[in-house]
Amino acid sequence: GAIALGNALTSTGVVAWVAGTVLQLASGKLAIFCMVYAVSVFLGAFVNNSAVVAILAPMLESICDSDPKMSFEGLVWILTLSSGTCFMTPLGYQTNLMVMPGGQHTFGDFVKFGAINQLVHMAFSVFFVMLLCPAGAV
Repeated sequence: GAIALGNALTSTGVVAWVAGTVLQLASGKLAIFCMVYAVSVFLGAFVNNSAVVAILAPMLESICDSDPKMSFEGLVWILTLSSGTCFMTPLGYQTNLMVMPGGQHTFGDFVKFGAINQLVHMAFSVFFVMLLCPAGAV
């Protein structure tokens, strides 16, 4: 299902539009990595992590086609690290939903505490990808 959706989004031009929007909003490798991370986490709030990768992988190719200096390997690592880490909603991961009723957590609790974890994870992920992927360094 998710691979077919990714192919459909590519053939309809949605992937090229999202990639173009990311490139317009973000200039430089650091900003593009952060934008890819944010788009992946946002999408991960609604669909599972495998689907996020299948849907967004074509966007990474489109970004690299538009900016030859961009590291495809670095973008893949950012997508991989961010796709399964939606800490800000109980919908982002199955166990979040499991602990929500027992712990009497609210949706706001996940936003409040998950946002901090998400920002720290993004900072470390982007930092280490830029450090360890030679073509991805600024």
